[in-house]
Amino acid sequence: MTEVLHVGALGASVLGACCVALDRNRPRVREALLSVVMLAAMIDVAGGLGFVPVVWWSTATLVFALALAFRRRRGSESREQVKARVHAALGGVLMAVLMLAMGGIHPQSGHHAGSPVVFAATLVVAAVGYAIASVPWHGRVTPLSRIQFASMGASVLLLGVAVVG
Repeated sequence: MTEVLHVGALGASVLGACCVALDRNRPRVREALLSVVMLAAMIDVAGGLGFVPVVWWSTATLVFALALAFRRRRGSESREQVKARVHAALGGVLMAVLMLAMGGIHPQSGHHAGSPVVFAATLVVAAVGYAIASVPWHGRVTPLSRIQFASMGASVLLLGVAVVG
């Protein structure tokens, strides 16, 4: 079952990355780089290939997500474009944490650490919340952006469920 969830998450990520690449309305180099890093990481981690340690993939994903999130807003960038950029960055941060959890890196029970069950439940709640926030409820959103939002939300949700499973 976990393999099916991983394949579904990977498929959704591929769809989202294609939407970033096909969007000609604005330059999206940082989003494209984040998409490529996340895809490569998912193939390696979810596929069990192990070419690169999970910690390195998570670090790279986090660095690209933060670079995207903290980019200075351009004068020509609309409010919807800023939302899309922040959405992608938050998805990258969640993916980094989910990859660590998939790689078996989670808090151990003890005096100063939380329970692994609480950690997994927190990840699932975060993934569900992100998936709900990924539905573009209103605003002027292009069809490619709608697909990108939905695919990123689906990918995070599927990985969140896979972590528990």
